[in-house]
Amino acid sequence: MTHPIALPTFRQLLTTRVLATLSVGFYNVPLLWWVLEHTGSGSAVAALGLVGALAAMVVAPWGGVLADRGQKKNLIQRTYLLDAGLLLAGAALLGTHTLPVWGAFILVGTSDLVANLRTPALAALLPLSVPETKYQQANASMNLAVSVSSLASFSVAGLVTGLLGVPAALLTGVALLALAALSLLAFREPPSAPSQNAAQPATRSFREGLGYVMASPLLLSLVGVAMLLNLIMTPLAVLLAPYAKALALGAAHYGLLNAANVAGELLGFGLLNFVRLRAPIPALFLGTCVMASAAFGLGLAPNLALAMASLALFGATAASMNTLLFSLAQSAIPAAMMGRVLGVVQAMAMGLQPLGYALTGLLLQVMSVRQIFVGMALLLALASFAWLRRPVREGVQPEAPRLELGRS
Repeated sequence: MTHPIALPTFRQLLTTRVLATLSVGFYNVPLLWWVLEHTGSGSAVAALGLVGALAAMVVAPWGGVLADRGQKKNLIQRTYLLDAGLLLAGAALLGTHTLPVWGAFILVGTSDLVANLRTPALAALLPLSVPETKYQQANASMNLAVSVSSLASFSVAGLVTGLLGVPAALLTGVALLALAALSLLAFREPPSAPSQNAAQPATRSFREGLGYVMASPLLLSLVGVAMLLNLIMTPLAVLLAPYAKALALGAAHYGLLNAANVAGELLGFGLLNFVRLRAPIPALFLGTCVMASAAFGLGLAPNLALAMASLALFGATAASMNTLLFSLAQSAIPAAMMGRVLGVVQAMAMGLQPLGYALTGLLLQVMSVRQIFVGMALLLALASFAWLRRPVREGVQPEAPRLELGRS
């Protein structure tokens, strides 16, 4: 079958996502570094990261409402330009040495709010741009491109910040966001089914999106497992440093542990470009069990080699499952409601991220890092049974009707 990359609309969407992702490191790295230099506090840097996580959780549902109210392309372009304006203001304030530390928090928080307003619109455009049979490949390609772009962005942003300074790094981000906005000029947004969303209050549109998720056993299970995956994967980077010490390893080996997980994720995304999983429920059940086995392996690994193998397996399976989960969610949602439902799904899926950071800090005070990984394995093993429930199995059958909300 033809790969989605052959479709012009998908290529244009992929291009704008890559350019926007390349810009991310050029405000995260320089601003985090600047805050660390001016405060000398690692806690301040962590708080800055928490601001972004909270922004995503709060704003995503309303971004979904906006996405269904009009042209998704216009919403995306406007937020790109607004984000670029924020970075330009930050660069000007830093260049004149007039940015206070609290101003950096406002800048990062506002930028994250703007970015998460467009996320549901970007997510909703993908299923409108490719046939349903190609959702998995399209999501895998998009995730792979975004992951590689993110790695490149943070690496190059660190180099630019070190060589040219924080204002120059922010200006690079401005240029990339401007290019992302320009790349959508020729994009012709595929038509979607008419929606009454624009004619009703935003709160009602939000309730419709939430109600659709709550009434669908399939979507509830998808969101529930995604929440669990986020709860487990969010603090993984925090856990790997003490894990390296538990293995009696140094800083260089700590870097290898991180690299093994990222390599696994890239492998998982790459694999689903070529292999279509035609039996999603068995794949999700098996994937959850494999992730549980990988987490258990981390709890028992006696050396670096086995730890890296477990992390690579964990990353590859998590990437594959995330792609499949999102593809199934897109297939279960009517096009006219795609934005607001995906906005709610995103907010719910990310809702446990702040809890993950807080819980990890508490658990590290009373448990060893190996015990935490074993606990993760048990949670994942229990979660695997969610896929065996009859309503979930029936929800992915081609002949199963989609839920329709009443209209007034």
